[in-house]
Amino acid sequence: MSAQLNALPASCRMGAGSHKIEEGIMQEKPMWSRRQFVTSSLVGISLTATLRSVLAGAALQETSRQAIRIPITMCHGINERFTLERFEQYLRIARDLGFSTINYDQLYLWLTGDGRLPDRPLMFDVDHPVGSVASDMFPLMRRYGFTGNLFVNTGYFRESCENTLVDARQPRCATWDQIRQLMASGWTIGAHTHPNLSELSLSDPDGEALRSEMDTNDAWLEEHLGLRPQYFAFTGNATGVPWSTVADLEAKRRYRLGRLWIIGSQCETDGTVERYADFVEASGPDEADGGPPLPVISRKILHSFDCPPWNWNV
Repeated sequence: MSAQLNALPASCRMGAGSHKIEEGIMQEKPMWSRRQFVTSSLVGISLTATLRSVLAGAALQETSRQAIRIPITMCHGINERFTLERFEQYLRIARDLGFSTINYDQLYLWLTGDGRLPDRPLMFDVDHPVGSVASDMFPLMRRYGFTGNLFVNTGYFRESCENTLVDARQPRCATWDQIRQLMASGWTIGAHTHPNLSELSLSDPDGEALRSEMDTNDAWLEEHLGLRPQYFAFTGNATGVPWSTVADLEAKRRYRLGRLWIIGSQCETDGTVERYADFVEASGPDEADGGPPLPVISRKILHSFDCPPWNWNV
């Protein structure tokens, strides 16, 4: 599902609903459909956290039920479809609309009541340590005053980064030095593993292989970055979310937050394909553009692993 920004070309809007924040509260406005947005190679999720209370030290301060939508966009770096020029167009729109980026530490602190959000929060996620995140996206985002979040999967380094170059002789993968520079500039670096957790659950019902992957991923990040990851990105595929019960339980044991993403009306869960709306227990028919019903109400979009019971409306 896309987390669209306003003021995009009219030919790309199909009226699914985007977001404008007024004094910390997102208001609905017309936006791109999920399908149109996914074809640009930039996908994501938009979260509405229903804030039930604010924790301030030992004091518990009750607040009104205030819904805040936080757009999260996700991509896999710069490529032929998602060009640097197109990405800069999105950054320019975000800047002109007054958005400020946040990382997952800031999001977590806000969820637990120990931090505040800017008036118009926005998150840029990149899955996989592709070379373009450091060579292209990082300097451009820094020019606009934005930071992002990078989820590093061990397998990508092992399978794609051995002295491999792409167009213009650019390295396929970011180096550890470059990733450390992202960290120093305020980026969150998170964990990321198997490409299909739903499929893996059929051959690994007890989660032994999954735990081994997570152990390796966590150890690599700690070895090269001095960082024990606190945040996890569930991967996606052609159906959107490949989720499994065993992965969910293991992620909750290790990490503070886990991010899912959707690109259509179906998902894979524990080896079966089902409607995303059924997966998140949302009522109503799917949207005309092929996405799940809006709003989708679920705790599964962004898992808050050790926070109070937030509801997530996507």
